[in-house]
Amino acid sequence: ITGWDGVDGTPTYQALGIGDDGTPDERRELADTVRKQLGYPTIEVELTPYQLDTAVTKALENYRKRSSHAYTRGFYFLQAVPGRQVYQLADKAFGYDRIVNVTSVHRFTSAFLSTAHGAGVYGQIVLQHLYNMGTYDLTSYFLVSQYVEQMEHLFATRIVFNWEETRRLLNVHQSFYRSEPLLLDCAVERTEQDILKDRWAKNWIEGWASMEARTMLAEIRGKYATLPGAGGGVSLNASDLMAKADSQRADLLQQIDDMVVDTPENWGWNSSFTIG
Repeated sequence: ITGWDGVDGTPTYQALGIGDDGTPDERRELADTVRKQLGYPTIEVELTPYQLDTAVTKALENYRKRSSHAYTRGFYFLQAVPGRQVYQLADKAFGYDRIVNVTSVHRFTSAFLSTAHGAGVYGQIVLQHLYNMGTYDLTSYFLVSQYVEQMEHLFATRIVFNWEETRRLLNVHQSFYRSEPLLLDCAVERTEQDILKDRWAKNWIEGWASMEARTMLAEIRGKYATLPGAGGGVSLNASDLMAKADSQRADLLQQIDDMVVDTPENWGWNSSFTIG
């Protein structure tokens, strides 16, 4: 039974216990590092703790948007109900509330090879065409799998679905005539604390947060070109900060393109999260 827990509307990356474990230590450490990169305490950095926290948040949001490494792979069982095509995946007892995206849905029994001995009319056809019973070899196994895949395409037995994360609804575009278990291959949220401690992610997020902080500081200092003072006044470095931020952004986006901070091999080199 699924869906007994209601959908609270909180994004998974903000939900406690899913995208955030509630400890602020990693955020504070990163914000302090960014402020020191900008010259503190030797140079006064005109950014409030709220602005530094915003820079860290935007860095995490961009990392989640651009890299599949912000997620992990999870497998969940779902019991299909005869005549039912919409399932709400919000039950915390099963861990459904951690699901970010459903990448594929698998049946445990094939429509054509429901048992190892080829039960079913299409299973008999496969076995009779490709090998005799009891003579299993790699070539025959490969041919069988390809044949079954083609039959599944022809007879529309592969499960077609779409996933609505906001409402946490899995819409299966097929009707089951009997109850059967399904295996869901899903992308699962990693907590921000886990990401900020990751050796591959930490440097990228630190760089993006630094870029965001430089941009905000450039906007602040760019309000006035100079400030009055002894010897003709004090020149501000807003243009230099903005140029450095633009250079950082280009470098960080190139790292995404080069898959420096990504793990596409975990998703079959076809991750839906790599968009940078």
